[in-house]
Amino acid sequence: MIKKTKNNIFKFVSWLIALFFGVTGFAACYGPPTTIAMYGVSYASYKVSGIVKDSTTKQGIRGIKLSLTRANYDYPSNITTDINGSYSLNTDGFPVSYLLIKAKDIDGAENGLFIDKDLTIDINEDDYKNGDNEFKGEVDKTIDIELEPVK
Repeated sequence: MIKKTKNNIFKFVSWLIALFFGVTGFAACYGPPTTIAMYGVSYASYKVSGIVKDSTTKQGIRGIKLSLTRANYDYPSNITTDINGSYSLNTDGFPVSYLLIKAKDIDGAENGLFIDKDLTIDINEDDYKNGDNEFKGEVDKTIDIELEPVK
């Protein structure tokens, strides 16, 4: 009798928990949130450009892969530096307080070996320009990156 009562209580509590999660809309709790833009949701545009340089010679480095991510919200924008080491990355979406740039030497020893570098670029309210209503504005940053050669 006691075992049957415990079993009924367990089933009742399980049913209540399932009802709670079903009514409140909990479907899954895994991975980063997906970015879904909706009418009335603020958004912004971001552009980061500059030159990737050798920290010892100060010369531009070609063949460096750069990835720009908006504060871990989405997949990165990727580009490879040109022959002068110049780059320009663009992305847009929800406004963020910082951007992440990863610089990675992907061409091997062709133009020298360089140590990978991660940068965090802080975004302040004053950095947003030309915004109105839901469009918070455009952020345009010039960031020159210096990479250390592998010794």
